Amino acid sequence: MGRIVQFCTFEVGADLFGILVDEAKEVIRLDEVTPVPLAPDHVRGLVNLRGRILTVIDLERRLAVAGGPSAGGLASAQHGLVLDVETGGLCLAVDRVGDVVEVDDDAFEAPPETMPEALRTMLLGAYKIGTERLLLVLDTERVIAPTPAA
Repeated sequence: MGRIVQFCTFEVGADLFGILVDEAKEVIRLDEVTPVPLAPDHVRGLVNLRGRILTVIDLERRLAVAGGPSAGGLASAQHGLVLDVETGGLCLAVDRVGDVVEVDDDAFEAPPETMPEALRTMLLGAYKIGTERLLLVLDTERVIAPTPAA
């Protein structure tokens, strides 16, 4: 048996995602997000968290997944996962926040080839959770990196 790894889990659309527990600072409600003119499509806006300004990234748009509450461009995800990153304040808008899940590092797999390329490039890999779910591990560095100009 390998080492046990803990992930903070959340859902975007029908998919279950996770980031290392050490990367997550806290979960917040996204009540008042201020839009940013001319920002990339996946930047939902800014939120003030106790005097700290956080950039909110809409993960549904960033990962190009469909089927969640914000489908159709409504951007209605109400939960934010605040990340501890060197670049400053950052918050991921997610549909639902889950539990902390422990997995055996030996069960790590590459992202499934059947996933869309845009999503697969944002993942480090995956773990099978039980017999029915797949925990997709986000590459937070890629998610927060600026998108190239079109």
